Amino acid sequence: MINDFVMINYIKYDNMTDTSILPLPKIIDVKHSNKFIILEWIDNYNRQIVKNFLSLLNNFKEIIININTELYLTDLKNSYKSERNIYEQFTKDIKRMKFFINNHPTIDIINIRTYLESEYNYDITKKILMISTQAVMGIPYQIIQKSLDKYNNLLLVELPEDENHDKNLYIYVNINNENDKNNINFTIYKSLRIIQMDKRGNYFTKYIIKICIILDLNKENVVCQIISNNIKNLKLI
Repeated sequence: MINDFVMINYIKYDNMTDTSILPLPKIIDVKHSNKFIILEWIDNYNRQIVKNFLSLLNNFKEIIININTELYLTDLKNSYKSERNIYEQFTKDIKRMKFFINNHPTIDIINIRTYLESEYNYDITKKILMISTQAVMGIPYQIIQKSLDKYNNLLLVELPEDENHDKNLYIYVNINNENDKNNINFTIYKSLRIIQMDKRGNYFTKYIIKICIILDLNKENVVCQIISNNIKNLKLI
């Protein structure tokens, strides 16, 4: 008796070690002379504020915020209405971001799901897709905006639509299948700007900041790095 079966063909995103060909986000030219790095810890919802945030942006090369991983993932999960909404959001967002699995760029939604579901169980696949949308920027955005609320008319917003700025969200999913199938980590980049409105209603870019999120599912904390440039009142057009 011959058993019937269906062979599913899909691309395996094996680890590609040569990263020289990867499109990487533009790195802003940081001009701070002070090379110290400032550390902050966020371990509950009541501590989502970085004190003296503007002073840190002006005087230090980099701010590193350690965010409790369970807090981060719970907040991320709560941003979706349902499990179906995770897949719907991923389908929308992959078309407007740069997405990589083991350094392979891809926008093939069906192949991504087939690959993940062949390598992992349903819960792990869902968690990977949950992290791989615009929603992953939620807590970093909240922390920065809440830290700006004490200042006058400062808002964290998207970069302008022009060739001089890279608005893309970059998500690199790195999976190591050799030793531990649950060894999954993410490196995520996004650049934003801080704007201010004057008394006449004009908006000016005050800072351009690059946010880098390093999220390892096996680590206690998510690392959020913030690098900034003071733009000196660049008027928005």
